[in-house]
Amino acid sequence: MRVSTDAANCFITLYIRLLYYAGQQRDVLPPALSFSLFLAEPWPLIDDFMTAHGDTLSVEEQQIVAAWTCFLRGTFVVCVT
Repeated sequence: MRVSTDAANCFITLYIRLLYYAGQQRDVLPPALSFSLFLAEPWPLIDDFMTAHGDTLSVEEQQIVAAWTCFLRGTFVVCVT
């Protein structure tokens, strides 16, 4: 199923906000972790996730998650043809 770019962007934006809210409400995230820091500094959470759940992931899934720590910060334009 294909969704529009607007629908995908809306979903991602709302889902990230929901994840942050759930993490705060369930005391999963440190209380001092702001939403902007939650978005800007993902690798400590990725490392914690891998420590806690790495043994439940396939090798392929572990490689995918590990790749999320290699990113460039900035503004990008994605062109879809």
